Amino acid sequence: MKRFLALVVMTAAALVTWSAAPASAHAQLIGSDPAAGSTIHALPEAVTLTFSDALVTAGGGEGNHITVIDPMHGIISAAHTDVSGTVVSTVLSPSMVMDGTYHVSFRVVSTDGHVVEGTFTFRIDASVSSSVPEADLAASGHATLSVAATGPGIPSGKGAPSGRALGTFEVDLSTATICYGVVTEGISDVTAAHVHSTSTDAMTISDEIYVPVNLDSIDNAAPVCADLRRADAVALVRDPGRYALVLHTRAFPEGAVSGTFSTISSSHLVLPAAASSTTPVSTGLPLWLKIALGVVVVVGVVAAATGFRSSRPRPSHAAADLADER
Repeated sequence: MKRFLALVVMTAAALVTWSAAPASAHAQLIGSDPAAGSTIHALPEAVTLTFSDALVTAGGGEGNHITVIDPMHGIISAAHTDVSGTVVSTVLSPSMVMDGTYHVSFRVVSTDGHVVEGTFTFRIDASVSSSVPEADLAASGHATLSVAATGPGIPSGKGAPSGRALGTFEVDLSTATICYGVVTEGISDVTAAHVHSTSTDAMTISDEIYVPVNLDSIDNAAPVCADLRRADAVALVRDPGRYALVLHTRAFPEGAVSGTFSTISSSHLVLPAAASSTTPVSTGLPLWLKIALGVVVVVGVVAAATGFRSSRPRPSHAAADLADER
């Protein structure tokens, strides 16, 4: 009988010990940027999720997905998701930035094989910063901006070493519209492109999207046109050096190439709040780059008007030939 009681006690103790042992932990969402349920004033360039345990990265982490849907029910997240340890992110590529509720859904696989799924929302409300100064309402005229983006232009220095992009952006202040085209070389699989504000003092680029860049404008003969908020159009023309073009790729999700804008020409430009607004801004660009960017604009406009694709060499090749002739 004593032996039986002792066996019962030992069995009970073993059950208590077993039940108190921690179960195999699965990855859980412990943080996000933007935060779930938050309201922010500008759309970030990426949505980032942080989990409690490492995620599967085999096969390039293709089992992990983040989908972001804008207030108009359009998918604005890139097809590729970047995974690093416990962090997964996707770059956003919206056709326009709008106020409203954004829906985020995710599916990730932890290293123990457990699948974790979930959803949350965040809101964009730019009402605080969207007012247009009265003086800006009188702004008018046209400005042509250019940008030469390179791998070393990425602040971290981890961009595409041999990559570059040449962009031309035509801004019409009278209608608050922008038409642009971008030619690339040495990079591929562009997942998103944005114009960001920069800090020239700290040499940093904001994570917030200032102007989204349509991927149809990249390596395409026909320019892409879009509406801008008037305040954004005026700010871009008034001080282009404070803004940078950034192209993201699958190989360089945080940025493959980047460069700041310069003004190469203006027509009937009126910026009431700027002391030297009626004078075209000097760019300081080398002659070969001005000519190459001019080729991009002219050929793009001709191609758009005629509907035929030009058989010329790519503008970037022309730029390289001009550089060699120097």
